[in-house]
Amino acid sequence: NYIFTPTTFIKREIPLYERGMDMNGDLIVLPWLEERFRNEAVALELIRTYTTISVPKLISWGKDEKGLSYLETELVQGSVRCDMAGDECRMPTVHHITRGCNMCKDIARGNANWFVHGTVLPQLKRLMHNTMGLNGFVIPP
Repeated sequence: NYIFTPTTFIKREIPLYERGMDMNGDLIVLPWLEERFRNEAVALELIRTYTTISVPKLISWGKDEKGLSYLETELVQGSVRCDMAGDECRMPTVHHITRGCNMCKDIARGNANWFVHGTVLPQLKRLMHNTMGLNGFVIPP
């Protein structure tokens, strides 16, 4: 479940009464859920502390008053990919009328690839060390 407020984003565990059934008619179980939320919280803090990669600020995580896992971060306002490439679009009239064009999408895709390969991956690679997991915990596949 995702909850948006004007300033925060909250990811929370789906309560049992909202979960669906699997093919056998059994309630869907979400294994390792608390650990996944913890790993995400630790990963956000790790990236925020040791890189220049922009990630939302972690506000809190844990269990709420109903015992459901949650993770709350600041809400990061951003641009849609076409908005980022709009200034470089060679067809601005078409771009603004149709809300995007192939050229705009290609520019945005190129910018995203450039950022991931030139900024994100090199910084994440520098975080590698000889132990597994975050704070010693590894989520099984």
